[in-house]
Amino acid sequence: MSSVTVVLASKDRPGPCAAVAWQVLAQLPADGEIVVVDQSAPDAAAALAAALPQDPRVRWCPSSPPSLPRARNVGLAAARGAIVWFLDDDVVLHPGCLAAHLDAYADRRVGGVVGRIVELRLTPNSRRVRNDVGWDGRIHTRLDGPDDTWVGTLKGANMSFRKAALELVGGFDPRFAGTSLLEDADASARVRAHGWRLRYVAAAGVDHDHLPTGGVRRSPAETAVWRFHNTARFLRKQRGWPGVGLASPVFVALAARTSWREAEPAVVARLLRAWVRGARSV
Repeated sequence: MSSVTVVLASKDRPGPCAAVAWQVLAQLPADGEIVVVDQSAPDAAAALAAALPQDPRVRWCPSSPPSLPRARNVGLAAARGAIVWFLDDDVVLHPGCLAAHLDAYADRRVGGVVGRIVELRLTPNSRRVRNDVGWDGRIHTRLDGPDDTWVGTLKGANMSFRKAALELVGGFDPRFAGTSLLEDADASARVRAHGWRLRYVAAAGVDHDHLPTGGVRRSPAETAVWRFHNTARFLRKQRGWPGVGLASPVFVALAARTSWREAEPAVVARLLRAWVRGARSV
């Protein structure tokens, strides 16, 4: 068994994904491996396969239909490492990032690690280091602090798990569809439910570009629909109908505000239908 498998799930970003693979290879131990799960259209897939390092530790796996949690599961199934590190295909690694992930697992309580994520386009919405889903269904996050700490959930741009822990809970849930919002939080919550703890490790850092195209990007309207659907699904799975009910007034208000901002009354019905579908999909 390898010490670590690095899984890069990519869609229509051959240049950025290949750049990440080369960076990972520079930090990879001799017994590590990289699995690139490619969901791209044919031209982009061919470009990525040609641009990847020609190294026996790098494997390219085409995957369809596109789905981020499905792609992560393909990488998990292919992984030979005891630790599986998932990276977005639009990050830049800080020095020592991979080693810091692995070092955290010396603590046997740790089932998963999220490294430091310096967001280049997004603004954290918390003053302290945290990553969790509040009672209102909103993600509260700041993952750029200097000190290690325990967190509620991991974030998919730069997260790792013990393979045994992730397999125990069945991997990622592909029914977090569309933008796949909260598929990482859902897997994290299920790992925690089995007694593992989740650690934020500042030294395991990346810069996250959050590219506006490729990957799971959708139009603003589609993004809003999948936010409502996947949030309701997460709350129903993890907190039952009471959790859905507690957050519902917040999302009704959010739907109304979105409708007013866009001057489109039909938006309210569309978003609330997505909320109900998500809650009933469990």
